[in-house]
Amino acid sequence: MSRKPPPNKHFHRKKPSTTPSWRLWISVGLFLLSVGLYLNTLGHDFVFDDVTLILQNPNVTNLDWFSIVYWDGYRPVRTLTYALNYAIGGEDPFGYHLVNVLLHGLNVLLAYFLFLKLTRSNLVAGSAGLLFAVHPVQSAAVAYISGRKDLLAAFFILLGLNLYLRSRNGDYSKLAIAFACFLMAVLSKEVAIVFPVILLLVDALREWNEESDGRPSIPRALFLAVKRQPWLYGVFTLLAALALYGAMFVNRASRMEGLWGGSLSTHLGTSFKLFVHYLKLIVFPHPLIADYTGQVFPISTGLPAPATLFSVFVVITYLGLSLWIFRRNAYLSVGLLWIPVMLAPVLQLIPFHEIAADHFLYLPLVGAALVGGVGVSALSTRMQRKWIGAILGMLVIVCSALVIARNGDWKNRKTLWEATYKSAPDSYRANINLGLTSYREGRHDEGLKLTMRAAELAPQQSVPLSNLGGFYLTQGMSVRKEGKLDEARSLQEKAIQYFSSALELDPANPFTLSNLANSYKELGLILEEEGRPEKALEVRMKARDYYEDSLRLPDRRREVQAIWLNYALLMIDAEELGSWLYPRAIRYLTNFLAEYPDDPRGNYWMGYSLARGGRHEKAIPYLQKSARRDPQAETWDLLATCYEVLGETQKTIGAFQQALRLSPDSAQIHYNLGVLFQRIGESGKAIHHFREALRLDRSGEYTALINDHVSNLQN
Repeated sequence: MSRKPPPNKHFHRKKPSTTPSWRLWISVGLFLLSVGLYLNTLGHDFVFDDVTLILQNPNVTNLDWFSIVYWDGYRPVRTLTYALNYAIGGEDPFGYHLVNVLLHGLNVLLAYFLFLKLTRSNLVAGSAGLLFAVHPVQSAAVAYISGRKDLLAAFFILLGLNLYLRSRNGDYSKLAIAFACFLMAVLSKEVAIVFPVILLLVDALREWNEESDGRPSIPRALFLAVKRQPWLYGVFTLLAALALYGAMFVNRASRMEGLWGGSLSTHLGTSFKLFVHYLKLIVFPHPLIADYTGQVFPISTGLPAPATLFSVFVVITYLGLSLWIFRRNAYLSVGLLWIPVMLAPVLQLIPFHEIAADHFLYLPLVGAALVGGVGVSALSTRMQRKWIGAILGMLVIVCSALVIARNGDWKNRKTLWEATYKSAPDSYRANINLGLTSYREGRHDEGLKLTMRAAELAPQQSVPLSNLGGFYLTQGMSVRKEGKLDEARSLQEKAIQYFSSALELDPANPFTLSNLANSYKELGLILEEEGRPEKALEVRMKARDYYEDSLRLPDRRREVQAIWLNYALLMIDAEELGSWLYPRAIRYLTNFLAEYPDDPRGNYWMGYSLARGGRHEKAIPYLQKSARRDPQAETWDLLATCYEVLGETQKTIGAFQQALRLSPDSAQIHYNLGVLFQRIGESGKAIHHFREALRLDRSGEYTALINDHVSNLQN
């Protein structure tokens, strides 16, 4: 004889346990809390992948909608939101962070409404919404602009689930939108392909509630769910399969070659260890790490290893308990199962290049929050509500403080990598980025040490070698200017060695090719100063070849166009070969200025090349723009020369006076002003500048000339 299922004594009711007004207040409170926790991120900079995904992405900066959607369709929804941000706010990171914070607030609301629809208990839904909002791990997705992919995938999955539940009454328009949400989620991040499995778990809850022959086991509940609407799961499964194919074989989202640890045993063992690692972060979110590359996460040494066996035991126990408990409390079971389902795409079951990431937990935490909400409801039957409220309140306060503190780590590149290095000193990216920062701040030995360590942690990466080459290139340039030619040559030879090694690992990197050309260009200057013009010409030819190789690559990033400036300087440096090089320099500078029209260096060298080519009138606008953007004595000095050639004496005097303000101890500028004032008959000013030139002329270069001028003036 059939019997009705026993009522859930903890929280299940036929109707939601809150009035609309209460639900409104709870919704507003959750939204304000979730947004308020991340207000301190609105002043943060671009960090980590933000630069390459946004600032160096021509599809974003050029607002190339067609390329985003069709040509380079990897996560196009995310990229479209970046392009919209760029169209509105350009390179100001405020707008990008604001969108992330608002998305998180909306996700918390959608999670709350989902919990409420599933459990019909405000205690469960409100508690779960709180836990989802304040979990410290969420900072990795919200405070990090590039974490938007997780936020968008969560938004569309949660919206799709809410719409699907509303469509059960026969509203097929909401079901159609739910399908669209699934597609949008997948186009935001590939992990959304598990949406049909989550949908199946949600439907299993309905079967658990409606089964007339007692509470079903989870296999029966899943079977009944599919049986009820097989066409729905057929369509969703087909879409998920197409999305998986696109991610793996079209967009090639995984850049992994081979298995973690080198064998199937080590790879699978690593998958088990990863699941345990994420469970630990859910329960105890410490340490939080921005980057796991290098030797941060211990790869399994094989399935028989003790640490791996322990992980296997934990996973089997966890899954067994999650399945077993379904008949007794399906809500708890679904929350527990939500976590491994959402983690499945990132557990290396299909190998991919990023071993682990804290932001991978953003969507799985929806399930963890549901488990927490169910736990709060269960405790409420055994403890007084005020004690439950006190415990939950303390947890929210502690977690909120941790979120705000963790947000501070994402403020800028330096704070992020210092925090990462502190918690994970074997992080490849922490070492490479701190090495670069240290070197730029003048701590050269520390910078070299950290960069060397990065090369050891990731020997397959070309960036550490390229950075080391950059360090020696920069040092060599400084030493050459000091006249230490032997040391400068040795440093440039080291730079060339490192750049060449980097090219072996990444032969299609335009910046490594360009920097190798820069080193050869510098070596040409050194050889020229050593009186070896033939050898200088030989290395300059090598520099030319590498510049051309870098510019031939099909790389559309704006920064690649900056290579034209250094290529032009190669022509200018070799000016002793003849004036025929200046037209080439002008052509290359034209390419550079087309992308960087306000760059002061580009404008200065364009003015210089035009002036050296005898086109002084055309040189003036470029030199004026350079002087406005970055006032330098040499720019005003060259401007004065152009004005003098054109016979504009007053403008010549004005330009030399501007140069003198920037370089008041220049004997040459004082001498030139003296000559000009003598020419226009202002003897007093001329004598003043001649005397200043005489005082400052320590080499005696102008002494005889000045004495002649002063003698003529006095006579």
